[in-house]
Amino acid sequence: FLDWKTLPWHWTVSASFVFQMAMVILAPGLLALVFGFLACRLKLPALLGYLVAGVFIGPFTPGYVADAALAAELAEIGVMLLMFGVGLHFSLDDLLQVRRIALPGAIVQQCKATDQASAALVKDLKQRGLLDDTLVVWGGEFGRTNYSQGKLTKTDYGRDHHPRCYTMWMAGGGVKPGLSFGETDEFGYNIVKDPVHVHDFQATLLYLLGIDHEKLTYDAEGRRYRLTDVAGKIVNGIIA
Repeated sequence: FLDWKTLPWHWTVSASFVFQMAMVILAPGLLALVFGFLACRLKLPALLGYLVAGVFIGPFTPGYVADAALAAELAEIGVMLLMFGVGLHFSLDDLLQVRRIALPGAIVQQCKATDQASAALVKDLKQRGLLDDTLVVWGGEFGRTNYSQGKLTKTDYGRDHHPRCYTMWMAGGGVKPGLSFGETDEFGYNIVKDPVHVHDFQATLLYLLGIDHEKLTYDAEGRRYRLTDVAGKIVNGIIA
């Protein structure tokens, strides 16, 4: 076994990637073990959250629930980076364009598919004593407008890409609980209070992971680049 603290930084990163790949290979077998013992291991609040989300709430939810439950199990055995989502089969574009579901109804379905299971994941991590050392980040690639090109009706409105403002939430890992940071105007068109640029979010995320975003660089095309380029400020208002 490797002693991570004695290895050069790039060796540590390479070794972590090897470990992640090993987990990808082992995950199918682990999945069977997880759900064989899951009901016995989980305390009631998290178990009920997973069950309610997976059994009683809308279509395509079980896959997200299974991923959330598996994420907690993998986190407990030491997997350092986990990512899962609703998948392309249940994306907003799929609901709007393929299934022809109006935006208001599509958003409700997506919320049903993720809210209960996401809450159960946070409770699960807390019950396992992992939440303080695990940063949960929930979000998407951009927001959606409450207006759109073409015809608007009372039951079908809004869907255009909207990068000006959108919501993400975090839990655990040094983030203040029960806090809402930032505010948009009454139309959800622009930010009117406490804006957070994507570079600020990246700088804050790296800070919570113990990384100085101004020192994390890589060589490309003749100069050293940062993830935050020449910008990025840590958002101290959300740090516990």
